[in-house]
Amino acid sequence: MKRVKDGDETRYKLTTHEEADPDGVATRFICRFKPSMEETLSVYNFDYDYAAFRKARQGGHTFQYDDGGIKSVHLTQFLFRCPVPEHLIESVRTGESVKDDWATIFVDIIPIRTPPRYGVSSEFLQPRYNESLADEKNRFDAKHEWGDNHILPRIEDSGRWENFPICRPSLLEYYSDEQQSKAVAVPDKDANNGNTEIGPKIHRLVSCMWASAGYTTRGERFAINDGQRRMLEWVHYNKLLGFEHFYLYDNSYAYSSEITLKPIADLFPGEITYIKWPFQVCNNNPNNVDSPGERSSQYAAESSCRLRFGPHVDWIGQFDMDEYLVPMGSYTSVLPILDKLDKEGMKILSFGSWRAWPRRDLIQ
Repeated sequence: MKRVKDGDETRYKLTTHEEADPDGVATRFICRFKPSMEETLSVYNFDYDYAAFRKARQGGHTFQYDDGGIKSVHLTQFLFRCPVPEHLIESVRTGESVKDDWATIFVDIIPIRTPPRYGVSSEFLQPRYNESLADEKNRFDAKHEWGDNHILPRIEDSGRWENFPICRPSLLEYYSDEQQSKAVAVPDKDANNGNTEIGPKIHRLVSCMWASAGYTTRGERFAINDGQRRMLEWVHYNKLLGFEHFYLYDNSYAYSSEITLKPIADLFPGEITYIKWPFQVCNNNPNNVDSPGERSSQYAAESSCRLRFGPHVDWIGQFDMDEYLVPMGSYTSVLPILDKLDKEGMKILSFGSWRAWPRRDLIQ
């Protein structure tokens, strides 16, 4: 995207990577802030084309005609950030823009509409991936596809989602005054990458959980309604392992508001942050078929948890409540393992998974 002037008005032009504005090399939405009416271009949290290229699934295509594309894209949703205009940052950061629980700053989201891209993902990579770029003949030709002067319609003539409220930051909404005083966000030296350096963390080890009090299996053959019992046992067990806090995204509300996980969360005041997550996702009924979108509610919840609470914790564990992490060898807690990994500079740890078989002589 490149900004062009039309009198006193700013318009947007589809263009090549080389011609694009620095903040328009990889964007999909125009963000318009109200009431100031300032506009910024959205930023992705990671490069979807490069993720498709690296995983090399389905021939390295980000999107395909038959099923919509690779699951890692479909399941995590299109998450993006709207950079806040500089003079609004302090008001948003401090929560001052929310007055008596009412937002005073809003955002409109205007999609930048282009035809779907069904080629191999390397055709669309940014120039900074020069070692991975497709050869010149197979590169996406923006001028051939869009012409030399493809100006987008005015925002007022475009389809858009209007008036998303800017809420208080998660640090202010979910943490005590004492905890807030320990975690102070400091702007990163490289402002363009959108990262921040965070002061002392609030928690050492937490869990991001998407769960429900009940659900039906694919094809609705069976109904499972023991989520409260499972949750109670799961939280008790993981507290023994060293988890000190749990962020619970309760998906019960997608189906019912009568039986939820709230009673269990209330048993652990100060240890469970409870978030209603009422989102339903289609493609969850066919039985014994591949369904890329079937659990995107879970992946969206976990992504939300990482973005909202990740900056204030050292480590996040993501497990379902029918999955139990078992320390092996001399370890009886996860914390010494994390201490070891910190010294080695490790950031991500994956675990092997095996089905558990009960010892009948010990089951009581």
